[in-house]
Amino acid sequence: MSPVEENKGKVGGSVNHGVVWRLSQMQTDDAAKVIAEGSRHGKNHVKFTWKREFYGARPGISENTSKKAMLFAPRESTKAVNGQYRFYRFSFWLPDSPDGRGDTKNQLIVQWQASRDRLRNGELGEPARFPPLSIHVIRGRLKLRGFYQQERYSGDEIIAFTEVDLGAARNTVDNKTKRWVDLQARIRFDCCSQNPSGSVEIWRKDIGEAGALRKVANVRNVRLGYNDNFYPFLGVGIYQYSETSDFPETVNHFDNVKVGNEKTTFGDLK
Repeated sequence: MSPVEENKGKVGGSVNHGVVWRLSQMQTDDAAKVIAEGSRHGKNHVKFTWKREFYGARPGISENTSKKAMLFAPRESTKAVNGQYRFYRFSFWLPDSPDGRGDTKNQLIVQWQASRDRLRNGELGEPARFPPLSIHVIRGRLKLRGFYQQERYSGDEIIAFTEVDLGAARNTVDNKTKRWVDLQARIRFDCCSQNPSGSVEIWRKDIGEAGALRKVANVRNVRLGYNDNFYPFLGVGIYQYSETSDFPETVNHFDNVKVGNEKTTFGDLK
């Protein structure tokens, strides 16, 4: 997978809550729009649209960017994070596919992206790599995937830990409204400690579902991430990395995207 390319495309309007986006990677200028109708929280949210007709490199847009409609949050140095947890919260809604059966081509909707380190001469010292952690839609299911490598400058050989199923990709409880799904995560990346402490905990609630959020991922004491100067940073939207789709366009919606540090509680991210 290729590195993030900064500021390809734009988002019209403004969001009245959530993170301040650091960069975007969009196949077209209107691939992400701020809209009001049907928001999960507050007055507006972001609708992402990826169109099959715009797949492929063209002037000013690389092939990799043509696969994406994504926004990326700010990043921190690995030294500043110092092995602490980071907290994330967001809501998403995936509309039904036109024929009701779902896309057979995989897509990524959430990623914690890595930053390639540079050599002393300023050149990139690492190849493009898979995001160290990501959430995919694969045949109607949400799948969590993670990778690590311990080398100071990563090579092509990265290692995956076991894939985790997070449940159906769509809200199957509320069939009357917008079928939002709330997710919250507590994550610690650690590729290189002698006793690894990498951790991924994810909780989920389908709007309309009774009770509190339920834990759908509990991965502890694993190697996770790369030996990079910058800590992985959050991205949300659409990455149609299979290069195509069964349908002319893919749509999803995100709302209330929030990121917290080691002093944060989930209550702070409401």
